Amino acid sequence: MAITAATILGMTVFFVSGPFGWLVGVALTAGLIFVAVAASARVAHFFLSFLAVQCCLNALYDLNTLFLISATSRAQSDALNMQRLTFIPAIFWATLWLGISVIVLGFALRSYGRRT
Repeated sequence: MAITAATILGMTVFFVSGPFGWLVGVALTAGLIFVAVAASARVAHFFLSFLAVQCCLNALYDLNTLFLISATSRAQSDALNMQRLTFIPAIFWATLWLGISVIVLGFALRSYGRRT
C-alpha cells in the first residue's frame, strides 16, 4: 500500500498541474498511508481490492465507450490508429481489448475469491 501511495504521489508531482488534481492526489496518498499504518491486514487487503476493482470497472467503461465510438463513427481513437497501422477494422481492436479486459477482471476476481 505504501508503494501505491508513493506512486500516486510521484504521478501527482510530475503530471498534475491544477489545484483540484493536487488536492485529490495528496488526499489519496494520505488516505493510503493512513490505511497502511492504522488498518489491519484484512482491512488493507479489502481496501486495495476495492480500488483494484474500481480501476478495472473504469477501464471496462472506457473500453465500452471506445467500442461504441468505433462502431458508430470514424472519430479519432486508439482503435482507429490501430486500424491505420494494421488495416484491421477499429471495431475488431475495440472488441479485442474489451474482451481481454473482461477476462483479466474475471481472473482477478477469481483470485481474490480464493484468498478470502
